[in-house]
Order: sequence, then structure tokens, then C-alpha cells
Amino acid sequence: MKKRAARKKPLKSYLPGDEYFSRAEEPIVYYGKNPSQLMVRDFSYSRFKKVYDMAPFSFKDWAGFLHLSERTLLRNASENKPFEGIYIERIMMLERLFKKGIEIFSTPDAFFNWLIKPKKILGHVLDKNALSSTEGILAAEDELGRIEHGIYI
Repeated sequence: MKKRAARKKPLKSYLPGDEYFSRAEEPIVYYGKNPSQLMVRDFSYSRFKKVYDMAPFSFKDWAGFLHLSERTLLRNASENKPFEGIYIERIMMLERLFKKGIEIFSTPDAFFNWLIKPKKILGHVLDKNALSSTEGILAAEDELGRIEHGIYI
């Protein structure tokens, strides 16, 4: 009995066509409950200015929070230039912190006085300098949560 040679099927390609790879761009990142609320590419300097005006921090402070030079911030201001993804995330974290703090303390002055004053929390010093790191912002949010629930340490 003669064996038949197995018929080889051509391999099916599961990769998308070349048009899929034709351009490079950052992924669209959605923040908030409503995905259409804000996209990364829509975060202009004027949007940042609204957050900037919420807080009593100087341009130099904001440059430190965002790890940008003051000159870059001024250039963004003069050109109403949009921010890049990593800076947008930090600005939005700070905006969320400010809104929550103002809500808990009832007045912006009371909240920002609390935020600026150095305090030792769980072995770490928390003050405005902590806002230059994601860990510091999250620690401030955690502390606000404890204050909100009456578990002030």
C-alpha cells in the first residue's frame, strides 16, 4: 500500500497588514469614569492652568513636581503647547489630590496649610516636597482618606 504524501497547507498569517504598523503614536489613555472625558492628546497648557490656579504653588514648585525646567513650562505657556503623557498623569494626580483635600478640609486655605506643613506619617515626612513623586502623592491621598474616616495618625 502506497502512502500518500500529506498535503501541506500554506501557513495562515495572523499578523495585521502593513497599514497597521505604518505610524507610531502614544496610546490613548482615558482618565476618569467617562472615557470620552479626557484623552492624552487633548491636555493643553490652558487645562494645566486650571489646576495650577487651584493651588498656591509657584512655577518653580510646579517645575519640581513635574520634573520639568521652569523654562519648559514657560515655553508651554507661551505656545499653549500640550503636555506629554507622563506629565499629564502627574498633573491629574495632583488635581485629584487637591479636589479631595479641599472637599475634606472645606476650604482651600485650610487644606493647603495642612499640605505644606511638614508632618511625620508612618515614618515618612509628608510635605509639599513629597508631591514631586507618585509615592508622595499617593501617601497624601491615603492620609486624606484616614482623616476623612476619622483615623488620623
